[in-house]
Formats: sequence, structure tokens, C-alpha cells
Amino acid sequence: MRFLFRLFIWSLLSFILIIALCALIVYLTLSSSPFPVTLNDTSVSAMLNLKENMDNETKSINSTNTDKERKIIFSTQDINSAFNIYLSASQINSFLGHRNSFPEDSIQLKGGRFDDGKFIISLTKKLSFSTPFGKYLNIRFEAVPSIKDNYPDIKISSLNFGSVSVPAFVIDYILNKEKINDIQEVKLLLSAIKKLEVHKDSVTLIYNPNKLSDLTASLSGHMDF
Repeated sequence: MRFLFRLFIWSLLSFILIIALCALIVYLTLSSSPFPVTLNDTSVSAMLNLKENMDNETKSINSTNTDKERKIIFSTQDINSAFNIYLSASQINSFLGHRNSFPEDSIQLKGGRFDDGKFIISLTKKLSFSTPFGKYLNIRFEAVPSIKDNYPDIKISSLNFGSVSVPAFVIDYILNKEKINDIQEVKLLLSAIKKLEVHKDSVTLIYNPNKLSDLTASLSGHMDF
């Protein structure tokens, strides 16, 4: 009888401990507000210069053989300007009441920066339900992506869900390459990009314009920029 009583008490305490641990995890990961949109310290002229360069690249592609691989180098300023253009456009569309590129409950880009050879990304996911601790999951990570011979690789040096830092083995599980490579858009991306190299102050991209247009067409079915 005493054994059964002790077993009941230990079971009850274990259950309470699990509930408390789950509540603590939810408290540390969720927030009552999303990440604010954060722009980089780049000038308007830098963004206009990037747009002009990309327009020239497009014109050059249209006047040449699109099956021929092309090489383009993006500087730190180019990449951070691109993030600013995207984030600013998203803010303007939201202010004007236009339909977002993604549903409200999808993961939203709130900040992006390229610094010292790493991409620093901030994301927010609005949950479809509320909790006493909030309904926003804020995610921040630092990563170095690369593609060589159609083989992708991404090294994440840090990943945080709210205030919780994710261990390395969990990151490796999330980045299961076999699962990622099965995604249709990833397959198109890998067929379009021959090489992606990240340097300390630039990113080098070698791509096939014709195949990249296939990827753009596929994405346009999910986005409305």
C-alpha cells in the first residue's frame, strides 16, 4: 500500500514537473509582440544603384544566350540594400492595405543583414492561437550558405527561438539535407545556381539565367510582389 502511495506521489510530481517545464519553454519562446522591422544603415543611393545594376544584368541576359552561365558578385552594401528594398516594399504594401506576398500567419522576414561573411536573419511567426505568454514566435539565426556543383550546404552558428538557444544537434536535424532537397523550389534553385560562395565582404553567384527564370515562375505562384 505504501509503495502504491509513493508511486502515485512520484507520478503526480513528475506530471507537474513536465507541465511546468512545458510552460517555461512556451514562456521563453513566445512573445506578446513580433520583431519590429529593422532596416540596415544603407543609403537610398545605394539601393538605387543596386536596382540599376540588376536592371542592366536583366537587359544583358535578354540580349544573350540564356543557357550560358553568368557570374555576379554582390558586395555587403548590395546585399544589405536588397534586404532594405524588400522590407521597405513589404511595409509600404502593408500600409496601403495591399495583399501581402505571404499569408499573415506565415513566417515573416523582419530583418536581414550581411556582416563579416554571415547572414543575420530575424523572422516572426504568428500563431493561429493565443497563449497567456503571447502568440508570436520570434526567430533569429546567423548562417553561412553555400552551393557547389548543385550541392547545398548551410552552416548555422546560432539559432534562437525567443530567448531559447537551440543546441547544435537540433539544428542539424532541422537542416536535414535529404528533406530539404526534396522541396520542388529547392530542386529548381539547385539546377539554376551552379555556385554560391560567401566571402567576408561579398557573395559570388554563378547561375543559369534560363533555369533561374523557371524558379521565378514557380515562386510567382506563391507570391505577389
